[in-house]
Amino acid sequence: MKLKYILLIYKKPILFITVLLLSILFSFVYFVTNNSSTDNVPIYAVSNTDHLSPDSWIHSNETTSSHVIINISKSTNFYTEQSSGRQRRVSGSDINVAYQRGTYKGNNFGTIFYQNEELIMRVKDNMNPNDGVIEGYGFFKFDQGKLVFYLFLDEDWRRMANEEIYVVWGSDFSNSETLTEEPFSFEYEEKGVYIHKITTNLDWFLDKNNHPRSRIFFGEIRKQDILIKKLDGTFIYII
Repeated sequence: MKLKYILLIYKKPILFITVLLLSILFSFVYFVTNNSSTDNVPIYAVSNTDHLSPDSWIHSNETTSSHVIINISKSTNFYTEQSSGRQRRVSGSDINVAYQRGTYKGNNFGTIFYQNEELIMRVKDNMNPNDGVIEGYGFFKFDQGKLVFYLFLDEDWRRMANEEIYVVWGSDFSNSETLTEEPFSFEYEEKGVYIHKITTNLDWFLDKNNHPRSRIFFGEIRKQDILIKKLDGTFIYII
């Protein structure tokens, strides 16, 4: 009888701890299950926006109809961070960051260029296609698991350059064999903004530590200009 009583005393704490641990486990499973909907997806995740097309994330500003907004967050399904001149994506231990800057007739700048207090050029994800200001922008995303870059420029730039716009990119801007050049495609236009998509020769972007001289250029610049370092044109470049 005494032995049974002693065993019962030892069993009670074990039973209590077991019940407590099971309660914590069930609570955790419930929390995870009820917070895993797409409405609560964290900002760092693998993009799954293959069904989205540019016409669904390029729209007019609600307050200023003359301005067009490129909704980077929507295009990547809110899976990347974006700030002025920078886009950042984190997936596990992989971190991808893209920076972009502008050059107006050889004058290098960040996102906005003034000349004699007049706004001349902007590198922004919101544009006014018919205000006389040159505007462009670029960003990366994953389509069907494949890295792509979307490049944008407005009607002002197309008209002023007479469509003499090119895209040059590769892992080493000093090596001709690594660079690809093609004319900017004006076939796809949405609300006065033209869209060019890069799908090839982008492996270096995922391992930029080994390719410090990698770049994407688009604007009034050619491959030969880059090779001889004749950078006095008007263009945007992405690092």
